[in-house]
Amino acid sequence: MKIRSLVIASLIGLSSTLSFAQTSAIDAATQQQLDNAIAQGNTAQIAQIAASNPQAAVTIAQRVANAAQAAIATNPVAAATLAAAASTIITSPAVSAAVSSNPTVASAVGNVASTASGVVANAVVKAAAVNSPAVQAATNTVVSNTSSVATNPAVASANPTATNAITSNVRTATGPSSGGDSIVVGDRSNTSQTNPDDRVSGGGGS
Repeated sequence: MKIRSLVIASLIGLSSTLSFAQTSAIDAATQQQLDNAIAQGNTAQIAQIAASNPQAAVTIAQRVANAAQAAIATNPVAAATLAAAASTIITSPAVSAAVSSNPTVASAVGNVASTASGVVANAVVKAAAVNSPAVQAATNTVVSNTSSVATNPAVASANPTATNAITSNVRTATGPSSGGDSIVVGDRSNTSQTNPDDRVSGGGGS
């Protein structure tokens, strides 16, 4: 009986721990590292920070997505690149596993995907994608990753509002731009010269 009680207590504790998995807050030092990586457009460092802090991966992704949103007007290249980084974090195996078993995580992932997809659906970013292979590639990544989030039953159940927003954003992102061109997921055939402003630095922290 004592062993059974200990097992039950352990399971309750595990359940409590999982409820905070992926969406925990980040400490000041980690936040500073993340903000520096965002400002530098260092997506490899962003990915490393998320991997090193799995308990806060979705929190980190949301901060990156928010920074992407803030960078749209001044640096659409950075905006698209950061949105792609955020969408990649939330579709990692560790986060995906948590999504399937934790509605709180599923809802938070939906919010990140909604923000990220909204970035590449923005008219400024879409216009930049026409002449920028870097922006188009980032858009393709965001569209692919966030589409998988939108079709995840766990996310749809936990956050239907975000799911609808993602679907709408993806449709806009892949539709004709003001110049009449469409962004085709997986299409890297654009051979135009890279825009001189195709630089990621300056994305800025949130």
